[in-house]
Amino acid sequence: MTVPSFLALLGQKWKNVVLTGLIFGSFAFFALVVFSKSFLITTDFLVVQTGSEQQDFYSMLKSSEYLGKVFAESVSSEKFIGAVVETGLVNPSFLPLDPKNRLKEWEKTVIVSSNPDVGALHVAVYGDNDRETLHIAQAVGKVLTEKNTLFRSGSEGSVEVRTLSGPITERNPSIARMILISLAGCAFGVSLSLFVLAFRLERSQQSMISFDEANLAPLRLGNVESQSEQVLASESKSHESAPVNLHGGANRRHLDGKISFIEQLPS
Repeated sequence: MTVPSFLALLGQKWKNVVLTGLIFGSFAFFALVVFSKSFLITTDFLVVQTGSEQQDFYSMLKSSEYLGKVFAESVSSEKFIGAVVETGLVNPSFLPLDPKNRLKEWEKTVIVSSNPDVGALHVAVYGDNDRETLHIAQAVGKVLTEKNTLFRSGSEGSVEVRTLSGPITERNPSIARMILISLAGCAFGVSLSLFVLAFRLERSQQSMISFDEANLAPLRLGNVESQSEQVLASESKSHESAPVNLHGGANRRHLDGKISFIEQLPS
């Protein structure tokens, strides 16, 4: 496959390439809208250590980093879910009863990310009902700020989790995310279409080469057979002429012998 041949084929099939990209982009857009939760509520928290006058800045920073990771991991635990239910802000039946499915659904609903540099936590809660989603976000915040001693060591007042912002309610997915996902789907569709075109072009060229070789093989075989026949014919002619020459040579030697015998007779 050469670049000019591929560009020539692309010039003929560019409409199909664009259409494939649009189809994949539309599919990605509708899949995002259908399978995503309708609402997103975000809250930011800060882990603060109190009564740490005797600690240096580096120790405090590493300690806040450690506590941020501990709280982020603790949110995905069964114990944290139990603490959320105990706040009374959420319906106990909003999650499945099976422990495995319960944790799986909770991990889809509440997503926590930490910023270890400053000891900050970003909590995102997804849901289809704005009121229910808000209650879940409020319950998570209450557990982090008031019951964080369940997930750490030390005295109750040695560490505080303070709310920086939120809860903030947003529509999900956002317009920027929908545009990004749609463009990614279009790019994937175009790339896949170009790959298919290149593969089909390569296969067609290989088929043409095989077809040409199959048609040229009998012609080459015929030329070889004709050359072989010519060689055999020339060899047969040389064999036919060889006995005549040998017979003529024998007669000549016999005649020379008679002449030499006559010359030796006495006069």
